[in-house]
Order: sequence, then C-alpha cells, then structure tokens
Amino acid sequence: MSSKPEAETGALYRTLVEQISAITYVDTLHDGAVVPLYVSPQVGSVLGMSQQEWMSDPKAWRRVIHPEDRESAIADFERGLAGAGSFSLTYRVVHPDGRVAWIDERAVVLAGEQGRPSFLHGVMTDATEAREAEREAARGASLLSATLDSTTDGILVVDLGGKIEVFNRRFVQIWSIPQQILDLRDDEAALGHVLDQLADPEAFLSKVKELYSVPEAESFDVLHFKDGRVLERYSIPQRIGDEIVGRVWSFRDVSDQRRTESEYRSLVDRLPAIVYIAEPGAGAPWRYVSPRSEEILGFTPQEWIADPELWYRQIHPEDRERAMREELSATEEVGALVSEYRFIAKDGRTVWIRDEGEFLADRSDGSGVLRGLMYDVTAERLAAEELRQERERLAAVVENIPAMLVFFDPGGSVVFTNREYEVSLGWSLQEMQGRDVLAELYPDAGYRTAVLKTIQAQRYGDLVGTWQEFRMTARDGRVLVSEWFDHGFADGSHLGIGRDVTQERLAQDERRQLLAHIVSAQEDERRRIAGDIHDDSIQAMTAVELRIAALARELGEGPHNETLRRTQQSVQSAITRLRHLLFQLRPRTLDEEGLAPTLRIYLDQLARDEDFKGRLEDRLVTEPPQELRAMLYRIVQEALTNVRKHAPGAQVQIVLEPMDRGFFVRIKDDGPGFDASTVQESPIGHMGLSSMRERAEMAGGWFRVDSGLGRGTTVECWVPEA
Repeated sequence: MSSKPEAETGALYRTLVEQISAITYVDTLHDGAVVPLYVSPQVGSVLGMSQQEWMSDPKAWRRVIHPEDRESAIADFERGLAGAGSFSLTYRVVHPDGRVAWIDERAVVLAGEQGRPSFLHGVMTDATEAREAEREAARGASLLSATLDSTTDGILVVDLGGKIEVFNRRFVQIWSIPQQILDLRDDEAALGHVLDQLADPEAFLSKVKELYSVPEAESFDVLHFKDGRVLERYSIPQRIGDEIVGRVWSFRDVSDQRRTESEYRSLVDRLPAIVYIAEPGAGAPWRYVSPRSEEILGFTPQEWIADPELWYRQIHPEDRERAMREELSATEEVGALVSEYRFIAKDGRTVWIRDEGEFLADRSDGSGVLRGLMYDVTAERLAAEELRQERERLAAVVENIPAMLVFFDPGGSVVFTNREYEVSLGWSLQEMQGRDVLAELYPDAGYRTAVLKTIQAQRYGDLVGTWQEFRMTARDGRVLVSEWFDHGFADGSHLGIGRDVTQERLAQDERRQLLAHIVSAQEDERRRIAGDIHDDSIQAMTAVELRIAALARELGEGPHNETLRRTQQSVQSAITRLRHLLFQLRPRTLDEEGLAPTLRIYLDQLARDEDFKGRLEDRLVTEPPQELRAMLYRIVQEALTNVRKHAPGAQVQIVLEPMDRGFFVRIKDDGPGFDASTVQESPIGHMGLSSMRERAEMAGGWFRVDSGLGRGTTVECWVPEA
C-alpha cells in the first residue's frame, strides 16, 4: 500500500525538478569516485550538453569549464567532497557555440546507512545575467564615484533621517571636514563643524532647517565665507521614483568668477563708452546699462532700465527713423550694428553717438538681444565738420588763388590742376591725360632738357626751396614767363606752385628802360654840368690863381704879400671844392674803372678831408651794368652822407657781393642809430632814405634799413642784374 504514495511523491518531485530553470543532479559516491545517477533536462540549456552525455561520462562537466577557471573549480569541488557537507562553486563554462556563461553551483554530500558519504546532490544555476547585473551595478557605482570626484562642485546627499549617504572629495575640500566627522555620517555633526567658517552662520543654518522641513522644496543661494570665498549653494530633493528619500546639496566655489566679474564690471565702468545689453525695438527692455551713461548723457542706468522708451524718445527727431532702420537691419541679418545719430542729453545738449553692437539670437524664432557700446563722438563730429568747412575754404582758395597749382603723384603723373593753371596754360586735367605735357609746354627739346634738370634740382638738388623761372608755351601759342616752386611730400608726391609773371617782367623791362633813360638823362646832365665846370669854372679859377701867384712875384716882399697869399689860398680852396663837386656829379672812374674803384676813391677823399673811417669789401665777380653802377653808387653816396651828418666819427663797412642773379650792397655803421620801427618814411635829417628806396625798387630790387638806439644802422639793397 505504501509504495503507491511514494511513487506519486517521486513523480511529483521529478516534475518539480524538471520545471525549474536550474540543473539538478544526483551522483553516487563509491570510494571517492563520482558516478552520475540523475541529471535534469536543463543540462542542455545551461551547459549545452545532453542528459546522455552527462550520464555516460562523469568527466563531461570538467571539459565544459572555462580553461581559466577549470583548475580552481575542480580543486574547490574536490575540497567540497572531502568536507562531507555542503559547498558552493562559481565558475564559467563554455558552450559548444562559444558562448560563455557564469555558473553558481551549490551541492551537499549525503551519508549512507553506514554513515559514509554515499550521494552528492547539487543544483547548477545560470548566473550570467546576475553577474552582468552586478558588473553593471559596479560599473555604475564606479562611474558615479568618478563623476562625483571629478566635478568641481562639492556634493552631499543626506537621507531623511539626517544620515550622510554620499559625498565627494570636493565637498570635503571646500568645507575642510576632518575624517573623524565624516566617519560618523552624521549631518548634524558636519553642520556644527562648518558654521564657524561662514560670515552669516545663522542665515545658513536657518535655510538648512527650512529645507529639511519642506522636503519637496528646491533652493539656490550664495554663501560668503569669512576668508573671502564665495559659494553658490543648490539644493533639491532626492527621489526614488515619486518618493522623496533625502536631499542633495551642491556647493560651487565661485570666488574667482565673482572676482573676475567684479574686475570686468570695473573695467566696463572705466570704458569711455556706454556698455549696454538691450532687446531690440523702440520700447523694448534694457537689461544692462553701464554707469558711464550718466556722465555722457545725464541718465543713470536705473533711469534707462526703468523707462524702456527713453532711448527712442531722446534720439534727435531727424535721426530717429534712420536709427531704427539701422537697428532693424542688424537684427534681421543677425550681424553688426554701426549707427551714428544725435541724442538729446538730460540737460538738453545734443550729443553725437556712435552705436556699435551685435545682435545675439536667443532662440530659433529670431528673438535675441543687442549687445554693444555707445561712444560720444561729438568732438569728432565737430572736428569733421570743421575739417569739411576747412576743405571747402581751401578748395575755394585753391580754385581762386592767382597762382597755378599742379599735383604729381609719386609716379610723376598729374592728378590735379586748379582753375588758374587751366586758364593760364589752356589745358584741363582731362585733356592732359595721355599727353606728353612737357613737350606741349616746352616745344624746344634743348630747353625742355634744361627745364627737367632744373626741376630735378628743385626737388632733390641744390635748388630745393627756391623759385625758378621758366618760359612756357600755352595751348594757344602764347609764351608765358612763369616762376615755379616745388614742394615734395614724404610719400614721393609733389606740388608745383607757379605764377604767371609775364606782365610783371614786361613792367620790369619798361621800368628798367625808364630807369635807364632817367639815369642816362641824369648822368648826361651831370656829365654836361661837370664838363662845364671843368672847362669853364675850374679853368677860370685856375687862371686867377696863377695870376695872383705871378702878381705876388712881381711885387716882391712887402705888406701886401700876406693879403695876396690868403687870396691865393681861397682860390685854391674853391678849386678843390669845385673838383669835389665835379667828382660827386659824375666821377669819370665810374665809367672807366667801375663801381668798387670809384667808391674807394670817394672813401679816400672823405678820409683826407674829414678823417672819415670807412672800409670797402669788394666780392663782386662781374661789374654791374652802367645804369645799375651809377644807381648803386648814388645809394652808397647818400648813405655815407647820412653817416657823416648823424654819426660823425663812426666806423663804416661797405660790402659789395653777388646775390640771386643780382647785386647786393650793405652799408653798416656803429653810430648811435635811431628807432627804425617807428619810421615810415625818412626821419628828420634822413631824407635820403626815400630816394634810396625809390632807386632800388625802380630797378626791380628791394631796400631795407635796420637800426636801433645804441646799435648803429645797417642799410641793405639788392637789384637784379637783368
């Protein structure tokens, strides 16, 4: 009767064993040998072998063990058998298809009737998924730990009971918490340690308690340390699913950032411009305006931000529409903004603003902000306007000045001529393009070569800074006499300045002809008078003197001799004065020997007659023409007359020398002098100054006097040779 229930129980056990996912096996033990008695069908799915392979080969199990685990697994198995109790193994197996699986094996050694080990009953479970899950969990934990330790933020996680669950190294560094407190894992202990480091510990602790009392709350605040550090504190609830299980604290040291921001703000505040961040549009908000706005425009940053329409309203009405168009263009093209407009400052001043910025798009819908600088360019604008007016005035001068102007670029091409140039020579700038202008202006090749040499000398040689005279042929064939000055610039360009002196030269020629005629007439008259004096008066007086001398000899010695002697002396003195007058009227040496010899004779006469002290320096290379010779002699003569009258006893120096294709004369004395700055014409007693000036200027030259009380007088004149 009892066999049927046992059979049913065995069948039920077998069914149960064969339904589970693990391998169940039973082996018999005979003198240490293991003989398979039973293995469940799961041996195929777990180990990749059939029940028959397992049952027929007791060592089949050993062959599927992973080569790296085989030795240790067999050793552990044999130790388990020797222990005569339960044991467990973990090893890898290799399936026939190459797949590697982890096996957890648990077995128990059962004793038989005699108490000796008789059976081995075990279970093998495929632990691959569990192993992979453990590895993933370990990998995740490692990654989390590495992430927490690599972040620059300090992280602290506290559960609802005040136990510290997680913290990273940065948290420990920031708060300098000793290891003994960390080992306690007690949030209260950690709080007690950090409070003394804070500038406001009460506010810090109050916020902590507030958040712990409201688990779902989130928070952000800034902590200031006594040592100057600044931390940003973030706090959010820790959740597992929908359940709040604790609180996460994050601490970020922003000391350097705050310091940099402070320095940057200080730098922005020192910029000579208004720094701004604003949304585009006439009444759009202003997010930031630097304090310089008050200095430049009179409005504080607070006024700008509080009144979004202030900027648009204060733009000059004439510039408002254009400024808005330029802003809109920058926002549509997402590019740079460059705009200049007038702005009405708070005190009513009109300020020119140069607005330079860029549009930064925030979102795909095109919205964004303008970030830029507003400069006060009023001074530059005024300077530019003044420069424009100056250019207009200069252009008016250039176009109306009675002088020819021509500008050459560094390559020698004509790039500008003024109206006087075109009127005088008949060539416009456009007409000169592509032409050999020099060939047109100087048709004679030889003369043209000489002109080019002169121009080169004006630019680079010994004629730099001088005016030179040229004969130019105008477009209509007229020949012009012109004087030109060349001014060079650093870049190699040149400006030619010329003036038409044709009429001036004709007038000079006429003046010279008139002078020559007048001088010739004067000198002819002087010569005639001198001849008459020499032929008549001097001869008659000489005859009288000879007769008186003869009469004295005839009468012999007596009281009448003294009377005759005095009479003879008077006649001789009269003859001498007549001879001096004859020399002053027209010295023959002026025609026969020249200017310098004549002046030496004149100085010698003055030295004999008046003890006059004069010295002549003759540096002339060529003798002046006859009409100039007489004119220069008269100027020196009149200057010496003034010295004899107003500075008797003074030392006099006379210099004759060539200068600028003409003749230069200087008469200098060391007498008492006079105040020349107050003298318009000849001072009293100096009537010769006017006549001397007239003589020099009539010859096309110049005349000047330099004198001062106590420093003598210098008379200078120059006359051209031709």
